[in-house]
Amino acid sequence: MINNNKISKKYLKLQEALIFFFNQPCIDSQSEIKPIYLHCVQVALLLLNHGYSIDVCIAGLFHDAFEDFSIEEKELAKKFGNEVIKLIKVNTKNSTLVEPTKGEELISRICTYGDSAIAIKLADLIDNLNYFTNLENVKAVEKLVRYSMFLKEKAEIRNESFNKLFLQSIQRGKRFLKLPLNSD
Repeated sequence: MINNNKISKKYLKLQEALIFFFNQPCIDSQSEIKPIYLHCVQVALLLLNHGYSIDVCIAGLFHDAFEDFSIEEKELAKKFGNEVIKLIKVNTKNSTLVEPTKGEELISRICTYGDSAIAIKLADLIDNLNYFTNLENVKAVEKLVRYSMFLKEKAEIRNESFNKLFLQSIQRGKRFLKLPLNSD
C-alpha cells in the first residue's frame, strides 16, 4: 500500500526547493548560451524520473549553485541539509585548476563519493549533450563526449536505465560529430 502522506511530503520538499531556486539570481556568464534555470530543472527531473531520492534531486537542481548562482552554502544547508550540500560540493569544479585537470579531478572526486554524486553528473552530462547537440555546437559536444567517455571509463553506473540513457546521449553526440560509434 502506498503512503500518500509520505509521497506528498517528498514532493513538497522538492517543490520548496524549486521555489527557492527560481528566486536566486544567476551570475553565470554563459547564461545567454545555455538556459541555466531550465538545465538545472531538467537535471533534477532526470534524477527524479530514474528513482533517485528527493535529496539527490534537490542536489541535482542546485548542482551549479556555487558556480552559476550567488547562493550561500549556509542557507542551502539550513533549508535542505548537509547531504545535499555534500553532493553539490562534490559536483562543483575546483576553480583553481585548469582543464583537463579540472574535469579529471572532478570525475575522480565524484567516483570516490559514489552513486548519488555519479548520478548527478550523469544527468548534467545527458542534458548538456542533448542541448548542445541540438544547437549543433561542435566544440561543446566534442568536450562533452570526451568528458562523458572519461566518466564512463572511471565510474560504476548501477542504475541500468540511467546508464542506457547516458550511453544513448554519448552515441547521439558521436553521431553528430561523425565519430565511430563502436569506440565506447
